[in-house]
Amino acid sequence: MAQRQAKNNKDIIAYLSHLKEKNSSMQDRKGSTAEQIYADKHTLLEKRRHYRKIFKMFDTDSSGSLEYEEMFSMLKLLGILDEDDKGAANECKIIMDDIDDDGNGSITFEEFFDWVAMSDMVMRHEHFRHTLIKQIFDKLDIDNSGSIDADELKAMLSKFDDKVTNNDITTIMKDWKRKN
Repeated sequence: MAQRQAKNNKDIIAYLSHLKEKNSSMQDRKGSTAEQIYADKHTLLEKRRHYRKIFKMFDTDSSGSLEYEEMFSMLKLLGILDEDDKGAANECKIIMDDIDDDGNGSITFEEFFDWVAMSDMVMRHEHFRHTLIKQIFDKLDIDNSGSIDADELKAMLSKFDDKVTNNDITTIMKDWKRKN
């Protein structure tokens, strides 16, 4: 379970890095990522207040930025890093490099807040995607068995193409099993 959670966290971090690269030019033109994600001023102020408290909890030397040790402690507490993982120290460095926009080796509150906002956006996106997939699956699972059999797949595909054959369904299911 811990390994799966660590893999999910790494996937989210990789996705955040991708989004950050994709949005970097937009940030230069339109302000911080957090301001773009929390477009409603009230939400932006509430989130900023909330996350500033969290940031201060980990800024143990009150420097106004998170150094490596402080960031490592935070990432461990949040479950993003597993201290028993031999690569955790390197993973922390990679995360910090990704968040550290000015390259000074520490994380300012604004850098932290933008990172949290991106994480928040990804989580909302993941929840929406999971909900949508579940709704589609439930529609396909006509007999509520928890799986989609050949007849259910054929019934769904026949709504789009009345020429779907049993051979087509067999091919699709074999291909899906091979890939998964």
